[in-house]
Amino acid sequence: MNIYITLQRLKNAVKDIKSEWYDGMNDNPSKEGMLKYNGACEALDLLVIHFQELNDFAHWKKEKSNATKTN
Repeated sequence: MNIYITLQRLKNAVKDIKSEWYDGMNDNPSKEGMLKYNGACEALDLLVIHFQELNDFAHWKKEKSNATKTN
């Protein structure tokens, strides 16, 4: 089964996850917990960046193809 989501939905999900984790950190703060939280947030940000770059490349490739067809 394939599930397709928009880039914006991915960004919203990452924002929600990070927010929920942060709220949990406030309940039981520790240096180790904060390090894990920061690492997890960085990984989620990299995931979004990766798909943003793929999306940007796909748009660029489509624009380049359309420009070639018109010339």
